This record gives sequence, structure tokens and C-alpha cells, in this order.
Amino acid sequence: MKYALFLLPLLLLTACNQSPSERDMNAEGDTDAEMTETPAATTASMDEDEFVEACLAKLNWERPLCECADAKAKEQLSEDGYAFQIAALREDEAETKRLREQMPFEEIAQAGMFMVNVARECAEEGANS
Repeated sequence: MKYALFLLPLLLLTACNQSPSERDMNAEGDTDAEMTETPAATTASMDEDEFVEACLAKLNWERPLCECADAKAKEQLSEDGYAFQIAALREDEAETKRLREQMPFEEIAQAGMFMVNVARECAEEGANS
């Protein structure tokens, strides 16, 4: 749980690092609606173990807990939110910045709160045994 609490400020600071107008525009001044680029990483194209491996490396959780968190992330988060979690766990600042710039604030907040809650949810389900 202490690792989840460690990640919350990181994710929220990352999320709040730009004003809404900056988040809604890319470098050329186009709004999100005008941008047609496909996200580099989507849930479907990601290696199945990316979240679990990043979780194991960063949080030092047991594999069953990381696998439970992975399953819940796929259920509860958008594709960008899922990719954001992996990037945050890997401390990939460029990817978290790229995702933050295209995600609505609600998705960023949901991703930030996800790690706070998922450890408890998975522990209650017995994933840490």
C-alpha cells in the first residue's frame, strides 16, 4: 500500500502539470479534435506482461498482486489510462507526458487513484496470498 501512496502524488503532479488549454493543444496549436495521430501504445498492442513486469520491478509486490492489478487496470481504465499506468510504473516521463497531453483530466485522475485503490481491492480478493 505504501507504494501505491508513493505513486499517487507522482501521477497527480504529472496530471496537473499543464493547464487545460495546454493539454488540449499539441505543439502545432491543433486541438485534440483536430489531431489524428493514433496513440503509440494501446491495450491491444501491448505485450500481456508489460504491466505485470513494470509492477514487479517498481512496487516489489508479489506476482499474484501485480496480475490482479493488471486485470483490474484492463477492466477499469481506458487504453490510454492503462498505458499511462505502465509508463508511470516505468518512470517513462516522455510517455507519461505524451499520454497526459491527450487524456481528459477525468481519465488522468482515475489513473492516479487506481494504484491507491487496487492494492486494497486485490488484497481483499486474496491476490496477495
